Parts: sequence; structure tokens; C-alpha cells
Amino acid sequence: MKADNWNLWNSQFVIFFDELRTSKKKIPSALSDSFDGEAMILPIPDDAPEDIPRVTISSKDNFRIEISKSRIVLQQDGNESSDYDNCKKRLINKASEICDALDFSISWIGIILTSVNKNTEANANIQNFLGGRANQMFNLEDSQNDLNFEYHEKIKISLNTKVYDGDLNIKLGSSVRHKQTGDQVGNLFTLDINTRSSHLNNELTYSKEILEEFIKHTFKKQKEYVDKFENSHNG
Repeated sequence: MKADNWNLWNSQFVIFFDELRTSKKKIPSALSDSFDGEAMILPIPDDAPEDIPRVTISSKDNFRIEISKSRIVLQQDGNESSDYDNCKKRLINKASEICDALDFSISWIGIILTSVNKNTEANANIQNFLGGRANQMFNLEDSQNDLNFEYHEKIKISLNTKVYDGDLNIKLGSSVRHKQTGDQVGNLFTLDINTRSSHLNNELTYSKEILEEFIKHTFKKQKEYVDKFENSHNG
């Protein structure tokens, strides 16, 4: 199996900004061409935590945007037929539309991609991926308990001749379960890449083109890691 056997279940593109120059009241009209759902301007006190959304808008194309005092969260919900390339193109287009509609100064960006693969050997797949180390540390015979593997690494991200300091976070698990029976029915893989570590470097800027390259970079990494996982137990 390859990355094509996995479906993108959810993507979250997060844009942290130093300043949002578009007023809260003007945001719904500015985004009306991109989000066709009813906008909600929430009555949040100014002294409430910055990450609490002040404006939320959904769209019939399975996108939802949440805007707080410090960040924009663009979420795309997938389904069992959501393939990587289609979701990537849709996310690039939506991010571009947001950049054209709103006026903000970006401080750092991040993407979280969550994919699922339905199969009947969710635990065994992870055991094979981890190798003999897993069986040495745990009693995994006939285990129906969820197995989860997490990994973190500081990375360099090259985007349009600029190099950003970034963070890579990976989660691999067997927690895809049937709603009625609770049985394991597959593996879940989450990839989180962000440029938070580059925030202190004031010389780095973010254009619409940089955001597009970052989305392409993250989706490429997602496919690479899923392929590595698949090759570990199908080679």
C-alpha cells in the first residue's frame, strides 16, 4: 500500500499574525466570495484570551474559518474519498482568497494534516513499523489496545529561496474505531509542520506565494512519511 490508500480526513491551516488590519465587522463581507455560510461575530470581551475565535464562517465546500485576535484557522473536513492532491489544491485556493480579502501581517504559519487508512491490522502495522523494539518493551500479543507513536524534530524549511526554522510533529496510531462496535478498523496519521521557531527572525516575511509553497511542502512530507510507514510492513 502507498499514500494513495490513505484519505485526508482533516486539514488545519493556521496563520498567526502580528496585526489584523481588517476590522472585525468588515470580515464577513470581505470573505463573502469564499465562504457562503452565515458569519457569526461572537460577543467576546476584549480581555478574553487571544486564541478564542471572534468571527467564524462555514462554507458548503467543507471549509470553516475561525478568526481570533492572534490567528486565523482554516479547517477543511474530508471524507472517505478525500485524496491528497484535491485537498491540497482546494486549500491553496482558499488560502490565496483569504490573503486577497484580508489585510494582516503574518508572524508564523502551520499546517496539521490528519489521514486515515481503514484496515484490519492496525496494531500489527505499528508493531512492524517500530520493529523488535516494541515487542521487547510491551506485551502486544493479540492486543486490542490502541498503540500510539509520537515524534518531534526541529527542522529547516526552504520556501522560495528563504529558509525558515520549523517544528515537525508526527503522531501515528491505531485509534480509528467503529462507531457502534468500538473495534479497531484502521490507522491514523497526523503531521504537524509549523514555522513557529522562526518567529523571532524579523527578516523573514510571508507572501501569498510563500503560503502556497508551504502547503505544497507539507502535503509532500505527509505522503513521504505515509509511504515510509507502508513500506515498513509491506516490503
